[in-house]
Amino acid sequence: MLKKRLLLLLLFVVLFAGCQSLYPDDYHSVNVHNAPYAYRETETAPSAAEPKVPAAPPTVSRASDIRDAIKEMVLRGEDDGIFLLEDYVGDVEEDIKGMTDLLLKDSPMYIFAMKENPILILNETKTEVRVRLKRRMEPDEVKAITTCMYHDALDKIEEALLEQVASYTIQVSGFQEEDIAAELDRFILKHPDQIVEAPRISISVFPDRGNVRVLDVRFYYNTADRKTLSQRKEDTKKPLTVYETLLAHEQRTPEVVETLYKLLVPLPRNYRYDPEATVYSLVVRRVGNSRTMASVVAYLCTCAGAECEIVEGERAGEPWYWNRIMVDGRWRSFDLHATALARMETPNLLPAEEMVGYSWDRWRYPDLDEPEPSEPTDTEEPTDLTEPTDSSDPNEATEPSQPSEPAESTEPSEPVESSEPSQITEPTEPSGEEP
Repeated sequence: MLKKRLLLLLLFVVLFAGCQSLYPDDYHSVNVHNAPYAYRETETAPSAAEPKVPAAPPTVSRASDIRDAIKEMVLRGEDDGIFLLEDYVGDVEEDIKGMTDLLLKDSPMYIFAMKENPILILNETKTEVRVRLKRRMEPDEVKAITTCMYHDALDKIEEALLEQVASYTIQVSGFQEEDIAAELDRFILKHPDQIVEAPRISISVFPDRGNVRVLDVRFYYNTADRKTLSQRKEDTKKPLTVYETLLAHEQRTPEVVETLYKLLVPLPRNYRYDPEATVYSLVVRRVGNSRTMASVVAYLCTCAGAECEIVEGERAGEPWYWNRIMVDGRWRSFDLHATALARMETPNLLPAEEMVGYSWDRWRYPDLDEPEPSEPTDTEEPTDLTEPTDSSDPNEATEPSQPSEPAESTEPSEPVESSEPSQITEPTEPSGEEP
């Protein structure tokens, strides 16, 4: 019995070993390898994609097609290209020669984006045109160029100024010869709450002539980064908001000016001058100049409901800014910058004729010259001159009393005697001249 059990056990061992030989122990390893292999297939699939086939050269049939194809090259950032001629209408050689002028006429921004004019070469068989470009602007820079009508250009440039960008390029149609820099300068003066540092502005116009041109505007700030500019804008806005609230309680214009002076130049009047001062330095650090002071004063007075303006002129022969404000229907001038430098207690509101040492454009500020009201009196003077002539008429009217003399002359002898008295009265006139 024991032998039978041993034989059965031996048989079981043999059968189990045979099963192991028929089914090798690598089932799990196969599964393990299959998973990474499948993963590699999904990863390598994109790299196995077919290479991009270069786009076929564009076909052109007229000059405008060549122009548009060059525009596309600039926007794609390409330096070389080939255009195929197909059923071309016109003289392709002449069109190639005049291609730069055609682009300048309606799309100067693309020539502006190049270092030099495009080079176009026609092959011998006249079947294709090869184009070579030397770009100085990247495609994204060209796409960022704004296009608009000229009368909208100033608003868009002002928006760029408020955003404190370093440059702004715009293509305008209907160009007009105007001093855009001067308009931007006035805009800066009117918005000290938003432009706390006035940049130096440079405007290049391209090309020199034409209805469509490119304006390349550059803003140069002493503060290099926009983050610092934004922070200074916030630091300036806080006290300005407080000043607006305090000035809103003032009822009379002179009190507005006095309160404003105390806010901007508080005791002990440690106000300092800096030719490069900004709105930020004036409001936060009490360092200013005539320009920044006049700008902030006009803004705060206007917020307080007073009619106040900036006057640009000269003081002692130097460029200068000050303010004028309406008081009881008449303009009064004042200069808080000069008042602060002199450490005066209160500012003086003066009529124009008392602004000694100041000069300004009388045509630009016509109401500032108060001697103008004397003009009506000048016109009245001629009326005074006519009045004596009118008064002489009544005197002449009284002269008819002299006909009494002819009545006396009715007597033949007496007329001679009466004429003698008349001659006696005449010498009285020269006697009147002697005294």
